[in-house]
Amino acid sequence: MTECITPNCTYPAAPALKRGLCMRCHTSAKKLVEEGSMTWDELVGLGLALATSDGDPFMDALNKKLEDNSANGQ
Repeated sequence: MTECITPNCTYPAAPALKRGLCMRCHTSAKKLVEEGSMTWDELVGLGLALATSDGDPFMDALNKKLEDNSANGQ
């Protein structure tokens, strides 16, 4: 596993689990997104999250379906 991409993350061992973030940093980022303070795209633009789902099979399948639906005008 790779390390969390958050600069100076102090979480012990801080393995990156989702969007390049350790669980603690991902929880903080997710809270900001849920509150409407930030979007995942904004966090990606700032270099504080990855756009990919980091190999999560469900998220990969969901993103593929959303892309397919968008391409088909649905």
